[in-house]
Amino acid sequence: MRVNNEFIMKNLNLNYLKTFVDLAKTLNFSKTAQNLSVAQPAVSRQIKELEAQLGKSLFIRDNKKVHLSSTGLMLKQSLTPLLESLGESISMALDKEGTVKGHINFACPQELGELLVIPIINQFSNLYPEVTFNILFTKANEIPEALLRGEIDFGICLNPLDHENLKFYKVIDQESYLLTNKESEKTGALRKLRYIGYRKNDPLIETYIRKFSPRSSLSKIEMPMTMNSHKAIVEYIARTKDYYAVLPYYSAPVIEALKRKDIRVASEKKLKGSLYFVMVDHEYTSAKNQLFKDFFIKEIKN
Repeated sequence: MRVNNEFIMKNLNLNYLKTFVDLAKTLNFSKTAQNLSVAQPAVSRQIKELEAQLGKSLFIRDNKKVHLSSTGLMLKQSLTPLLESLGESISMALDKEGTVKGHINFACPQELGELLVIPIINQFSNLYPEVTFNILFTKANEIPEALLRGEIDFGICLNPLDHENLKFYKVIDQESYLLTNKESEKTGALRKLRYIGYRKNDPLIETYIRKFSPRSSLSKIEMPMTMNSHKAIVEYIARTKDYYAVLPYYSAPVIEALKRKDIRVASEKKLKGSLYFVMVDHEYTSAKNQLFKDFFIKEIKN
């Protein structure tokens, strides 16, 4: 659902739109009333009038719970950057120096964030100190849905999705390796190794085995332990002989352990992939977000 800017400015009350966007985020009338410093009945009235003007239900009320309708979700995705851009334009017009201000929510896997994302955000913060950040460490496969729900502004994904509302930018190539203890005996058949996974049905281990031992049955692979931390996995295989893990190179614990020779690459065979910077493909992108996107992509490629 694309929002026509001229229609909004001529026909809709800006306060109603701000109320809608806040309620779309909180899904709680009391919380939105508190955020906007108004009475709760005022929030209900504004939403009802907005729905009447649009001729669409924006929220679904079910047993005292509030959910966005499909129309409400699309409207939220369109309106959020539009109102943010409007607010930034007003702030910059009032600020003689045109200071860039605002808040950015960024999500990525923890190890990647610690190694690559945080240093770049620190650089950006030094240049634009009035932009604040919330960095969320999460699974890469959960990031697209978080973007579509409006919970984050940007993220880093491993694989691009074919989704009309998401825009992916390839930023760097990444290789993943089969790793083991420096004293482990010569690596045998992949199906006979004991693995330490990042989680059950570890996607890197399964992809590695499918690619380099396609006749092996994944159900018979021995994985006695999982740990959702690269640091913990690396430390375990560094202490314990004859255990294996498949981990990406862009991870500080992996890089440091390889440099110290606590672990070794067990095979010349490696997985090749790419990392993608991802954002919602809004019709309107705020000046702050556009500035950060361009800065981030340039720096991570350097």
